[in-house]
This record gives sequence, C-alpha cells and structure tokens, in this order.
Amino acid sequence: MTKRANKKVLLIETAKQLLMDDKLETLTLDAVAKAANMSKGGLLYHFPTKEALLNSLTTYIFEKMQQRFLEIAAELPESSYRYTLALIQLTEEDLIANAEVNVALLAQTTLPDELKQQLSQMYQQLLSYQDHDTIDQQKQLFVRFALDGLYYNQLFKLAAPTQSEVDQTLNYLKSFIVEQQ
Repeated sequence: MTKRANKKVLLIETAKQLLMDDKLETLTLDAVAKAANMSKGGLLYHFPTKEALLNSLTTYIFEKMQQRFLEIAAELPESSYRYTLALIQLTEEDLIANAEVNVALLAQTTLPDELKQQLSQMYQQLLSYQDHDTIDQQKQLFVRFALDGLYYNQLFKLAAPTQSEVDQTLNYLKSFIVEQQ
C-alpha cells in the first residue's frame, strides 16, 4: 500500500473510531484531522468534504465486511447452510467489534442516493451467496431478519439486549439452521 493510501485508510479508520465513540453530529473534519495527528490541509487533500469522508468510510466498511464474509465462508466446511452460517459468524464478529456496520448505517444517513444504491447492491450481493445454500428459504430469511434486528437494536439503543442474550440468540440461530439437515 502506498503512503497516500495508508494515510487515506488512517483517516477512514480514525473517522470510524470517532463515530463508534460518539455521534455523527459531532464528527468534524477538524476532529478527524486532530485524532489522526494530521493537518486539516492533509485531510482535505484526501477528503475535500465531510460527505466525501463519510462516503469513503461507508464503502470501506462494506467492502471489508464482504471480504471477511468470503474468508469465513472459505474456512467453513461444505454444507447446505455454509453461507448462512458465515453470515451469522460475520455478524457475531462485527457485533463484538462494536458493530462497524452500524457505523456505516449511521454514516449512510447523509449519503447521496446513488451511493446508497451502490451500498444496497453490495449488501444484496453478500446476501446472494445464501442462494448457494440448500436450506429452506424461510430459515434463511428468519436468520437474516434476526441479524438485522440485532444490528438495529444496537444502533438505536431501543431495548438493548445483554451480551448474554446476544450470544444466546446467535447460538440459537446456528443450531436452528443446522437442525434437520
């Protein structure tokens, strides 16, 4: 990776961390530059606006998520539920790591429609791997919606489940897709 690319990733990672620690409204280019130990001019070279930074951040998170999903799936043995299990494991990892997907969703609220469409396509592509599984489609949907619920509950902090409840839910989903196979 070039120095320029490294700096860009550093800025994206810094913005991500600031969003995980705080709220979207408090994220400023000044705060990102300061936290990254970079001048604001250096930041503006890579990201001329806050929107450009958020666009790159969101794309970066989804691309990283997709890459990790494929790694998990490759590590799992062939089965009729391989990709659905990979989705559960990816979610489990992400929720433990402070739900980066929620950061992307939070940032997405300010994105232009064409980028939202692109991200939606990336997510649909990720979900399309489940088409390779031969388990019942209703089970796949049940798992997907349960995982979405865990993310949204954490994002909006409505009635946040305990870590034990999250673990129990994820373990149940794993056993749910395996049973009767």
